[in-house]
Amino acid sequence: KLCPEATIIALDINKKAVNCASRNLKRNDVKKFRVIRSDLFEKLAAELTGRVGLVLFNPPYLIGDKNALGIDQRAWNGGEEGATS
Repeated sequence: KLCPEATIIALDINKKAVNCASRNLKRNDVKKFRVIRSDLFEKLAAELTGRVGLVLFNPPYLIGDKNALGIDQRAWNGGEEGATS
């Protein structure tokens, strides 16, 4: 409501997270919001060039061994110190 011309794009590498967010948007009739499965900006770099006013990022932060995890778990795994992606 504060910025009606804005479109929000959510990106996540985790297919389950993308599906869940998409269902919630539809269920709540949210408009002007896109959810895309992507590793950071790899699927949108060209489309977003010169058009982004704000980027919010929630990096992986939980401690874990990234080598032992599957793709679904990489989204929240921050490596041995909880601060690496």
